[in-house]
Amino acid sequence: MDTCVKCGAELPQENTCESIFNEFMALEFTDPSYGQVHFLTVASYMVQHAGYSDEMYVWVQSALRRHLEEGYPTELIRQDMARGPGTRDHQGYSKTNECITTTQSSLEHDDRRCGLTNA
Repeated sequence: MDTCVKCGAELPQENTCESIFNEFMALEFTDPSYGQVHFLTVASYMVQHAGYSDEMYVWVQSALRRHLEEGYPTELIRQDMARGPGTRDHQGYSKTNECITTTQSSLEHDDRRCGLTNA
């Protein structure tokens, strides 16, 4: 077994973390359902392999934690990311019965697509 020098993972011979990551990216292009976890795939890989600036590392690590611990939707994380690290994220969302409610009227269009409703 080989070991990744950046994250310490034990890898099957002739594989690297990067080659495995690239296989996941290829799956996203061939099967759109894999795209549902794109943020999680990329963020996890980049955090473990020092692929972000210090500022972005802190922001992405916080977003990952918020998603995993609080259920903050990846769709909202993508929208937050588009505004850039250090900007305010969606305030007023709450998880209720598998549905996220937000007070952000600017999300009205995306809300229908993502199963979100305005409060």
